[in-house]
Amino acid sequence: MTRQYFQNGIERFLISGIGSFCMAEIADANGYPDHTQHWRSEVDRIVFIDFVFFIISSVTTRFDRRAALAKVVANYDSAENFRRSLFGAKRLLAIRYLKNPNADLKLPNVESTRKAFRQMFSQAVDLALQAA
Repeated sequence: MTRQYFQNGIERFLISGIGSFCMAEIADANGYPDHTQHWRSEVDRIVFIDFVFFIISSVTTRFDRRAALAKVVANYDSAENFRRSLFGAKRLLAIRYLKNPNADLKLPNVESTRKAFRQMFSQAVDLALQAA
């Protein structure tokens, strides 16, 4: 496995995880418990199963996996990126799942949501690297 292939895989899981996490947080902030539970289950699957398994299965690497992970995560770890993800998730939730493009959905606090996701993803990284 090359470093670039590894980083591309991490990026896919990170984007999917952020998207699902944002969907769950917006659903929760707006009182949609069924959608909240669905998206939280997706986050758990993506981050704690698929992502961790990807890291564990990449044991034949010849590079520092933690450094490669940190580089990818740093590209997405800004308040502006997370704000864009929340706005995209808000639109998607309203149009696709609530079937109401004019839904007036509240956004959760960007910084606290970002910190919560970063902490959860960091736990998954530690779990994966310890198991590998």
